[in-house]
Amino acid sequence: MSQKTKLSQMTAILLERARRFGVSDEELLSCLKSNDTSPLKMAEDQHYHYDEFFTYAEKHGENLEDTIKNGYKMKFNTLGGLQIWMKECFGLEAGTDFTASPGKIENVKLSSENINSIFNTLASNWIMLDSNRKPIIVEDESPLGDPKEIRIFHLFILSEYEAYKNE
Repeated sequence: MSQKTKLSQMTAILLERARRFGVSDEELLSCLKSNDTSPLKMAEDQHYHYDEFFTYAEKHGENLEDTIKNGYKMKFNTLGGLQIWMKECFGLEAGTDFTASPGKIENVKLSSENINSIFNTLASNWIMLDSNRKPIIVEDESPLGDPKEIRIFHLFILSEYEAYKNE
């Protein structure tokens, strides 16, 4: 298994937001090569700007070309940031598609394929639990069963999980 590029949560959110707005990986690579963020403007709003997207990534050692081609792992996730990332990646909304409370996101329903994607991207300060609240362990980025099967899972900040399992 190769080491994935580590990205800040904000870079990951901006990348997935651009994808959600229809910017293809080929277009992202072209923008990166030309250092032109103008095609990404369609994904901007009051909270999301792409003017410094490439320079921030370069300054912080985030290899966007490798990220776009091979995926990434986030360096650290906050509860709010993870909820935003899940919205940008999968269209999930708190209160509708899952329940969020301090330190945890519960009752998320996604395909095994998308659960695997979250598992392989999630920062190491979080743990993923199955519907029985047992840790999910995936070796060698292998799929979690039938890729289209819808499953329920939970995400806990590690410290919250330690407190939960010791109750």
